[in-house]
Amino acid sequence: MRTASYIRFAVVGLVAIGAAGTLAISGSTPTHALCAAPPIKQGGYVNVDQNTRSIASARVRWGSCGDTNTSSSSPDTLSLWGRCHPRDCSFGRTTLRRAGQNMVATYNQSFAVRQIRVTQLAPDRIEIQMHTRFTDNSGRPPLTSVDVLHKVQ
Repeated sequence: MRTASYIRFAVVGLVAIGAAGTLAISGSTPTHALCAAPPIKQGGYVNVDQNTRSIASARVRWGSCGDTNTSSSSPDTLSLWGRCHPRDCSFGRTTLRRAGQNMVATYNQSFAVRQIRVTQLAPDRIEIQMHTRFTDNSGRPPLTSVDVLHKVQ
């Protein structure tokens, strides 16, 4: 009777260990999936509306995935320029994060926080949605803009 209890304990233990191992293996993400190409094409873009009062141009840069030849990786980045006169104003560079078929970014400026969503519309066009929440106590309401930009060769 005592031997049967030990055998049952050993079998239950092995089944539990096997299930845990299966969960660990099936729950892991393959390395190649982490380094898949971003959903947005890399390069420079300009607004299709030359008279825009919003985003004039953008640059998308892919980072590195930390392949076997390097010990570190760099993030995907977005640089935006808003329409200003006489020259467009740089928003600076910020990190892009993947969100399904889109990429998202945040700009924390001294007067506002801007949430950006970039969507690839066609091989040579992107859409940039920008939600601006002003933080400078000016009383300005939040703004949302949607701009279409085409790729520059």
